[in-house]
Amino acid sequence: MGVKMNDEGNSVLFGLSYTKDKKWSFKLGSADSTGPSGTWEPNTQYQVVLQMDWDDWFVYVGGNNIYTKKYDGALFKSGRISHFFFGVDDKSTDEAN
Repeated sequence: MGVKMNDEGNSVLFGLSYTKDKKWSFKLGSADSTGPSGTWEPNTQYQVVLQMDWDDWFVYVGGNNIYTKKYDGALFKSGRISHFFFGVDDKSTDEAN
C-alpha cells in the first residue's frame, strides 16, 4: 500500500510492502526502512498505523514498530498526491504492496 505523486516521475511518496524474503519494508521518499522489520505471514490480518508527527514518521504493523525516522525533505515539493494504492502496483520489482 502507498501513495503516488502527481509528478513527472509518478514517484512514490511512501509505501509499505513486503520483500521476497517475507520481511516488511517501508519507503518514505528516497529513504528505505532500516533495522528489524518483522515477518509477513500469508493469510494473516495486520493492522497498519502510519503516524506523522510534524517531521517524525512512525510505522507500525501488527503492533510492532518497523520504522521510526525524522524526514527533513519537502514531501510535496514535486507535486501533489495522485492516488493511494493497495495491492500489487509495480510488477517490475521483487516487492508486493
